[in-house]
Amino acid sequence: MALSSKKRCLDSWYSFRLGIFSYFRFLSILLSFSFFFRILAFVLFLLLSFTLSFAFYFFRFDGRKKSAFPSHGARRHEFL
Repeated sequence: MALSSKKRCLDSWYSFRLGIFSYFRFLSILLSFSFFFRILAFVLFLLLSFTLSFAFYFFRFDGRKKSAFPSHGARRHEFL
């Protein structure tokens, strides 16, 4: 059972990395065009940065949401 969970975690990490790399490839293609597309690439990069920081702050790597109030009924080991 643990092996399938580990494989699922690795598969999701691989698809996440693949998505990020293709996103940056798309941004590099946009950078090769005119000034408008460079601005668009910068805005998309800022949007990606904000989205990832939000995701890494509020969610764990296994997909469960972190509690906003860890002292209310949460066990200490869940937040280490």
